[in-house]
Amino acid sequence: MGGASTQIAFFEPNGDVMANLFKMQLGGARHWNIYVHSFLYFGVNGAWSRLNARLYNNGLGVSNINPCLPPGFNMTFSSWIHTNPEKGFLLPRNSNQSIPYNTTMINPKSDFEQCSRMARLLLRKDANLEWVDFSHDGDASFAGVYQPPLPINTSTIGGFLATSNFADIWEFLDLEETSAIKKVQEKAREICEMDYDNLTKYNDNLDHGVHDYEVHQMCFRAIFVYEMLTTGYEFPEDYKITAVDTLDHQKLGWCLGSILYEINSLPWNVSRLVEVGLKKHSHHHHHNTSSLSASLFGWHSEGPVLGEFSIFVTAMIVSFVAITTMFRRRRGRVGYQEIPTSDPITQD
Repeated sequence: MGGASTQIAFFEPNGDVMANLFKMQLGGARHWNIYVHSFLYFGVNGAWSRLNARLYNNGLGVSNINPCLPPGFNMTFSSWIHTNPEKGFLLPRNSNQSIPYNTTMINPKSDFEQCSRMARLLLRKDANLEWVDFSHDGDASFAGVYQPPLPINTSTIGGFLATSNFADIWEFLDLEETSAIKKVQEKAREICEMDYDNLTKYNDNLDHGVHDYEVHQMCFRAIFVYEMLTTGYEFPEDYKITAVDTLDHQKLGWCLGSILYEINSLPWNVSRLVEVGLKKHSHHHHHNTSSLSASLFGWHSEGPVLGEFSIFVTAMIVSFVAITTMFRRRRGRVGYQEIPTSDPITQD
């Protein structure tokens, strides 16, 4: 989960993936059917903006109550997001009604249940009823998006890893890295009762607290994550998820996924060249080296093979992929629009 969007990806070992299928092949022998979907405006900033925009439009532009703010807190919210006055759906940026505005958001008292209800509405679960529940026999997550059944009841698949803002929220709630989802809700109830001063003190006492400008959003973020996992993706409350930003000392993030995607499209005779080059390199130096499998990363049946030549070639390919991907994305960001953000101003 990032600021603008959130993603889910998992390996489907048994059934077919009817949509959002990514067929990955790392090596010549193993194929992976990966279900992947990215939900734009479902990151922590995108969801926060949609929440406040709906409250603004429902309040007809006057001071609005945001039940997810710390009790006794108020802030200024700036946005361009408007809703259709008749049907209630969000208007696109290019609509002539999408004009910038400022409004004051307040919360006179703690209201955990109302904040939870608003978070569930942001998931747009009702959109599933319009088509995907019928077309895919109820195999759906939220916002009308197809999703195959979660592989959570099989011993052949490892557990789910949650990264980025999931990990930050886990840490803010002072949860163990691997925790049952219901623990998120339990800790969220505690922090949502705190006023801004106590919430700030709580944050300061954490080993790795959030930024000061994020503190007033943490009640909402915790509730939104809980609702997304349970109401949205439909994980059981007692299902344990591991939330981390690193795995085996490697930083997790979208960059790794992008590299995997690009490497997956490379011609696999490259790995053969690596193997031949490694054998020549080994023969030249008159010492024996384990054989390199078809995988570019050097995995075979007995484990990872680390050869100087293969590491060098792999590093060169990954660097090339990363640079070209970044260059293409920079060239393609014409007309990019930032998500509206809120700025805390004052506190009662």
